[in-house]
Amino acid sequence: MAAAALGLGGRCATQRLIARRAARRLTHRCHGQRRRPGGGRRRRGTFGLGGPDKGCVHAGSRFVGEDDFGVGEAHGGEACQVLRLGQCSGANTAVDLLNDLQRIEDPRNARVGDLDNYVRAQGSAQFDVLASDENAASAASIDDQAFRALHRSLSRFYRILVIDTGNNVKAPNWGAAVDLADQLVIVSSIREDTAGGASWTLDHLMEIGLGHKVANAVTILSAPKQTADPDQRAMHTRFRHHFAARTRTVLDVPVDPALVDGDSIVYDALSPATRQAWLLAAAAVAEWL
Repeated sequence: MAAAALGLGGRCATQRLIARRAARRLTHRCHGQRRRPGGGRRRRGTFGLGGPDKGCVHAGSRFVGEDDFGVGEAHGGEACQVLRLGQCSGANTAVDLLNDLQRIEDPRNARVGDLDNYVRAQGSAQFDVLASDENAASAASIDDQAFRALHRSLSRFYRILVIDTGNNVKAPNWGAAVDLADQLVIVSSIREDTAGGASWTLDHLMEIGLGHKVANAVTILSAPKQTADPDQRAMHTRFRHHFAARTRTVLDVPVDPALVDGDSIVYDALSPATRQAWLLAAAAVAEWL
């Protein structure tokens, strides 16, 4: 699967079938997306891993599946517009859900439809978003225990959880998200600063005793431009070797004109090559779950 992913395999029906079958194994799992510094490519990674081509995996910020797939933020201060979501039907956040969690968790009354007041459906992208609160003081209430409570409750309704962890490794909810994750996904662009930040994150995970999760992590390298010069190609090769020595596999995703302007992400506007690359990335994530 890793070898197939490296070549993107866009024309091979067998590869696509294998990728979809592997992606469908993402049932009852939690994935943590890590990257530092910044968040743009991390959020594109969250979106890319959950698009409609993934079978049961459909991305967003509620916890995730085909109607059972959600994406959540484990960081504060970055609401729906920063996630670059094209549709935001509500204003409630993870803090609001936390305040009502006792009612949601009541087995006598709880229904999946109760979550509609808290999550933000993303239409044809086929995922829901549970956004963090823009108010820093309110977002601070999502500590380690609060995150675990939200995770436990949402896991009852969603088969797949994709968490955008944010970059604050000292935040209690960051630690909780990483601890609960079955699979870590490290997203970086082919640039010295972002790759250096991603490598620093791996160092930190090793230091806190999560070396086994580092060894099983999937690294995704995002091309910053369509045509690479010789220096960038050499940098790409160097980064691939570096992360291949530290994580389970390394995959490439191409630059896509639909993503470069920083506007809302429209899944239908993504190129076939981009969709195929993220399908194979999702399959790599699922392979060892």
